[in-house]
Amino acid sequence: MELVSRPRQGAYGAIFKLAGGAKVVIVDETVINFRGKEVYLWAAIDPETKKIVFLYPSYSRSYLAALKFFTLMMRFTGKPELVITDSGTSWLLED
Repeated sequence: MELVSRPRQGAYGAIFKLAGGAKVVIVDETVINFRGKEVYLWAAIDPETKKIVFLYPSYSRSYLAALKFFTLMMRFTGKPELVITDSGTSWLLED
C-alpha cells in the first residue's frame, strides 16, 4: 500500500492510493467512529479483482464530498469507463 499525501493538507488530507487503472468501479461510503467523531469513508472497489482502488475520509456526506472523492479518485487512478453506485443522493453528479 502506497501512502500519498499532499504537504499543504496535513495528516487528515492524506489519501491512500491502493490500486489504480480499473475500468469499472463500485463506489460506496460508510460511517465510522474515529476519536468520538463520525467520519465517512468513501471507497472505490474494482469488481474484477475485488481490490480497493481508492479511499477518502470526509466529515460530511454531501454532494461536495462526493465530488471531491470522484475528483481525487480520477486524478490518482484515471477515469473509469463505468461507475456503479447505490441509490444515495450524494452520487447525483453530472458528467
